[in-house]
Order: sequence, then structure tokens, then C-alpha cells
Amino acid sequence: MVEVIIGILMIISFLGMVWYCIKGFNLMIGFFVMATLWMSLAFIGNGLSPDLESLAFVDTITNVFQAGPAGFASAILVNVFFGSFFGRVLMDTGIAATLIRKVVELGGDKPRITMTLLCLVTALSFTSMTGIGPVISIAVIVMPILQALGIPTAIALFAFMGSIMAGIFANITNFAHTKGSYTVYNRMVCPQ
Repeated sequence: MVEVIIGILMIISFLGMVWYCIKGFNLMIGFFVMATLWMSLAFIGNGLSPDLESLAFVDTITNVFQAGPAGFASAILVNVFFGSFFGRVLMDTGIAATLIRKVVELGGDKPRITMTLLCLVTALSFTSMTGIGPVISIAVIVMPILQALGIPTAIALFAFMGSIMAGIFANITNFAHTKGSYTVYNRMVCPQ
């Protein structure tokens, strides 16, 4: 019964964190509060249900507040910095916009070919860009072109968003982020 109550409290606190993020508050403070709350719930649960394997207080605090952020930063920070920098270079120099214009000229008045080429260039662009800024910048260029070609809005939007996600799947920054998060999780859950 204790595990169920603690699970419900964790779900409620997670929904609170989602609300906190949506309101635009400081995420570092939110993550700190969330980590402290969940660690406290783990200690309370271990105290109330001692059949679980004992948690070492100092080791757990060290893993949550020291090893976790340090591992996260070492695995991701450099990749995020250089990935964002390269994405900014693509946007500021106009490389992405030029590529899109050239694709439209290449496709001519064949909407399917033009849409396919636009989606390929968009996916290729997002293998190096991340964030909402580039999405909006590219959408302002691509979506009017697709609609001017007579492609229905729903299909154009789906194709555009799908091409963004295809590029993000191959994005090295996101890959490093996922790999780093997985490594930090393994360090915290399965310390050696």
C-alpha cells in the first residue's frame, strides 16, 4: 500500500512539474525541487516498507545531487553548445533559406516532387538544428510554399512536422542528450 501511495504522490508531483514548465518558471529550480522530493519519497518509502533493499543515505544524495548533474553536463553540454552554434550559423548565413528556394526552383510546377524535395531538405537541415526558433524560421518559408502549390494544409503540416522529426532523429545533439540521460539514469539506479 505504501508503494501505491508513493507512486501516486510521484505522479502528482510530475504533473505539478509539467504545470511549472508550462507556466515558464525556472526549470533548474523545478528539477532541484523534483529531485529532492522524489529522493525524500524514496527514503520515506524505504523507512515505511523495510523489506526493500536499504538505501545508503550519503551515497544516494551524492548520486542525485553530484554525480547526476555532473554526468549529465559532461555528456551533453558540449554537444548542445556546438549543435546550437552550428544551427545558428545555418540560420544566420541564410544557408537553410537558400537551400529551400533552390529546391522550389528545381521542383518546378510539380507539387509532389517539390513537397518531397522540401521535406528532404528540411529533414537534412534539422540533423544539425534544434529548438523552436529554427522550426518557426523554416516553417515561415516552407509552409507558404506548400500551400501555394495547392497542397492541403493538413497534409502540408503533417509532411513538414514529419520531416522535422526525421531530421531530429538523426541529430547528434539529441542523440548525445538521450545517451547522456540514459547513462545518468543507470548511474543513479544501478550504482556500482
